[in-house]
Amino acid sequence: MTSSDSVTSRRQCLIHSSNIDIGVANKALEWTRLRRATQLWRSHKKMNPTFPLLDLGDGAPPEKSTIEMYFYPEELGHCTRLAVLNNAFSDGRMFYDRNGHVWKISEVNPPPVFSKLQRILCHLCYNPSQKYTVTLSKCGNADLAEMIKRIKLLIEHEPGDILYQWIDENAWQEGLSTVSNATELFDFIVKALRFTNPKDECESGGRGLTD
Repeated sequence: MTSSDSVTSRRQCLIHSSNIDIGVANKALEWTRLRRATQLWRSHKKMNPTFPLLDLGDGAPPEKSTIEMYFYPEELGHCTRLAVLNNAFSDGRMFYDRNGHVWKISEVNPPPVFSKLQRILCHLCYNPSQKYTVTLSKCGNADLAEMIKRIKLLIEHEPGDILYQWIDENAWQEGLSTVSNATELFDFIVKALRFTNPKDECESGGRGLTD
């Protein structure tokens, strides 16, 4: 082997070694990014909402829904057997906090399981309430236009119930026309709330989930 061949061989070895190092570095960078993304996802899932939370009955027909405000975490999990069977813990339900974040039910403990007899009895004569631990996960940000649209649908389909619990229709229309973001809408609804002691509601079995 000539000296020039030896130099060329060493250069090729160095290039090959460099390519290996670059490949290893890229793999390490990919794993680091994946690990950070996983950590962010886990921390995001573990976030807890700030109460009170607003429930507009998303995921259910407007004629079977109403507007609810939950002031304490235990309110979400205190409901009757019939409410559970009517999808009280559906992952389609959405809850809104004052910061404009949207939350969904991600876990319920203990998992509600009923026998056929229990299902029949709760429709006829025996519908006991039970306390569950409900875990919520953040799933995005509120859409003000969609929230207002939903509220108007609820008022249109069941005005007696909503207007009795909250404010009259003119006040609703005026309030909805003046808000410019989810926080203002949230504050408007809290101010309109007629319940004076929501803790009593919670201790007596909740509101919307027990219907």
